[in-house]
Amino acid sequence: SGTFINEAVVAGLVSAGANVLDYGVIPTPMLQWIIRHNPDIKGGISITAGHNSFKWNSLIFLNNEGAYLNKLEGDEFFNLHHSGYFDKRAFDNLGKYEKSSHMMQDYFKTFQLENNDPGKLKFIIDCSNGFDASFIQRLARALGIEAIPIFSSEDRVLQKNPEPNTANARFLETIVKATNSDGGFLLNSDASRVLMVDETGKAL
Repeated sequence: SGTFINEAVVAGLVSAGANVLDYGVIPTPMLQWIIRHNPDIKGGISITAGHNSFKWNSLIFLNNEGAYLNKLEGDEFFNLHHSGYFDKRAFDNLGKYEKSSHMMQDYFKTFQLENNDPGKLKFIIDCSNGFDASFIQRLARALGIEAIPIFSSEDRVLQKNPEPNTANARFLETIVKATNSDGGFLLNSDASRVLMVDETGKAL
């Protein structure tokens, strides 16, 4: 449902005169970082229900600091919604829409370590099929570690419960042990929650 929800969100924002940057499928924390480090961006929407089962989808609203709305901001948002008073722009005054990757490279640069030793540490990363493995590989290169992503194909139906808890970490525990890795990370499908597995294969 993500595609048509995305199109509905874009249509609503553009019809109200807002300019929209569409970053495609990225982890929610990355979107939060982009908002926080770009003063021209006034807020964001992440289309995800990251730790819920596959039948769910939702909108997560982010303020101009890239944070989730607090109670006051949430109340104000719903008051505006229930009032029914919105900007409705004419055809010649609509907002602009563009696909963007602006600042994504800067995001990875913030993790760049001096004198890192590529391959020194090895981790298994369970992505819960929320986003493509290329994101994990770019992050691993910046950190100078070896990362082995599993369940990392965004076009597949979730094959397991994406809630990062110890019960759902058993497969990851097995892989960490079998590969003699330095640990593992179990992410929910939008990487907004994480559970760690230590080098002995025990979920923390």
